[in-house]
Amino acid sequence: MRECIARCSIAFCFVWIALFIFGAQLVRADEFTPSQLALFEKEIRPLLIEHCLKCHGPEKQEGGLNLATREWIFKGGDSGAAVIADKPAESLLITAVEYLNEPKMPPSGKLPAEKIEHLRRWVESPTARTRFLQARTRPTVSGW
Repeated sequence: MRECIARCSIAFCFVWIALFIFGAQLVRADEFTPSQLALFEKEIRPLLIEHCLKCHGPEKQEGGLNLATREWIFKGGDSGAAVIADKPAESLLITAVEYLNEPKMPPSGKLPAEKIEHLRRWVESPTARTRFLQARTRPTVSGW
């Protein structure tokens, strides 16, 4: 009986150690590398503000789509989720900006290939899989 209790205690300790190790890795997964932050701050946030949030932001949601926060992007609009993490080819945001299907976005004209590639890289990145930094929707004194 004592041997069984000892084995269970050891197994229990291993479970706690594993949880501690994997839990620490999960926390680290939410931290962004400087290059991930740079991609979002320098490329994605300005692109969303310039080309998307006027019609798909907190004040107006054409097609029921609001691209202002991560939750709303993954919830999507009338057509479904705008972004499917790790799957840019299946993400409505990507197919719309690539002009592959209707709707074609932005309606004023196709984005340059470089901007589309930035969006694609963002959808494939851990940034899209973990937390989403809220896009500011109005310019401030600092330019945002």
